[in-house]
Amino acid sequence: MATNSANGSILYKILIVVLVVVLIFIILIPAEIWEQENLERTSAQYNMTSIYEAEKFYHRKTNQYTTDKDKLLKIIREDSTLKQVQQLVNYTQALKNKLDAYLNIPYLKNLLIIDQNIATISEDLVKNERWFKSSEEILSKAENLGLRLLSLNNELNYPNYTETVNILDTLYQLRRDLSDYNLQTAASKCADLSGRLNTYLPGTEFEDFKTEWDELFSELTSFRKEVDQTGISKQTSVAARIREFGGKVDKSVQGITKIDRAANIKTVESSSQAFTELYSTFLQDFLITGRRALYKLAIEDSMVLYISDENFLSSGNGQPYILGLFSDSSDIKVESPMLVDELLEKVRPLAENISTFEFVPHYVAYLDSLRSIHKKGMDIKKRIRRNIDITVMNKEIEEKVDKYYNGSEYNAANDLTTFVDLVGSSRSYSDLKNGLENARNAISIFDQIYSGNLFTNIDSINSDILGDLEEYNSILTGIRRLPKDVQIFENEPGQLNQIVSNMKQQTTSTKTENLKELQSQLEEVLLFATKGKSVRIYGIFEKSQQNYGYVDRTVKSWEEEE
Repeated sequence: MATNSANGSILYKILIVVLVVVLIFIILIPAEIWEQENLERTSAQYNMTSIYEAEKFYHRKTNQYTTDKDKLLKIIREDSTLKQVQQLVNYTQALKNKLDAYLNIPYLKNLLIIDQNIATISEDLVKNERWFKSSEEILSKAENLGLRLLSLNNELNYPNYTETVNILDTLYQLRRDLSDYNLQTAASKCADLSGRLNTYLPGTEFEDFKTEWDELFSELTSFRKEVDQTGISKQTSVAARIREFGGKVDKSVQGITKIDRAANIKTVESSSQAFTELYSTFLQDFLITGRRALYKLAIEDSMVLYISDENFLSSGNGQPYILGLFSDSSDIKVESPMLVDELLEKVRPLAENISTFEFVPHYVAYLDSLRSIHKKGMDIKKRIRRNIDITVMNKEIEEKVDKYYNGSEYNAANDLTTFVDLVGSSRSYSDLKNGLENARNAISIFDQIYSGNLFTNIDSINSDILGDLEEYNSILTGIRRLPKDVQIFENEPGQLNQIVSNMKQQTTSTKTENLKELQSQLEEVLLFATKGKSVRIYGIFEKSQQNYGYVDRTVKSWEEEE
């Protein structure tokens, strides 16, 4: 009995451990999948942007775009412009880092804090004079404190301290506005100013300064408390600011007493030498360091400079990104290869089905006939000049051509033809997706036309054009000396009527059940093109896969969708 109980206890513990492991698995794996999905998406978007920026760089150099990756990379790697800009950034960072390190040497850092905050307190006392006037005693104390603060930065009282903090303030402003200077000028100033500071820093009258500051800080504290007890505190925050900035000064004064000033001075002197050496380096590379400081490359330049073979392969499926030149070579489209093969596999049977539709070519042929009639009319106009009636008729025919061309029937037929051509020639996911949507809408239009026998618009246009041709022929026959090579529109009306008759013929492809079934299939594939698909991970989890869009004429599809 005891043995059974012990075995049951062990199994129970094992079950608990298994369930805990499963629970951890369920919590951690989805997060890992989401992170991977996000990484693939951001990587794809970065890569497509990088390739497009590289193409723009290539175009600036060659006045053309290329789908040849090796040719593109060769031009980039052989170009010195980007390398020079990167070197400019490297030099700027080197100078910035030395300046930051210099100004962060404890002795210098505290002296700079003291100087800046004393200046702030002095300004506050002057700016708030109008509020102090409500109390003659407080105004008198404020003026006295202002004079005492000025004496701390007086060349007569503390000549070495005053020169030191003036130099530090200049260096601080140089660091803040570094990009306003060319690198050689900035480095020269750093070397010169740090060299001068070495003269004054060792003799800084800090002990005397501290003694006077301790007394002044006590008076500032008393003054602040007096202001807080009056109505002035309701008008201005000067008391709180004196406490804040005075506290910073006092903290730095006390901080200097705790550091090894001699060691700090040696560090300052060695740092000054580093500025001199950097300036010498800058002089040797005048071509680059003669330019203004630049903290970092523009994002676009960085993408181009560091692009490599790996950027041309999708992390999602390892296939190369699709580069498509526009027909006029005016730009290039960079597109994700994700799910392109799957999409093509799904749309090919649909395109083959549409290509067998007997009715589609008739709608295209009708436009061809209208354009042929219009061309014939324009040729007649050239042969028979200064005939206002012919000019008017040509204009009438042109309006009918435009009306049919912009009508839903022709556009639906054209969308179906375009879709079939796209499937046979394109690997552009976005073009295929747009073609799918247009084909779906076109099938819906033809379903309405053939299920309801809705040819009113076609009949109206055909009737109008036949009337125009009849009137045109009447004008031509009324001309006494008609040129021999000018023929009336004798066969054209019959040709148009025949095409319209062909349009109206009911066939297997025009049956509403077939059109609705095809429309449903197109919608299903369009949903796949829009949402992508999910694949199984570890048997029970799903990972989303989708096409990550394109960059086209500086437009990033993922930004447009947002």
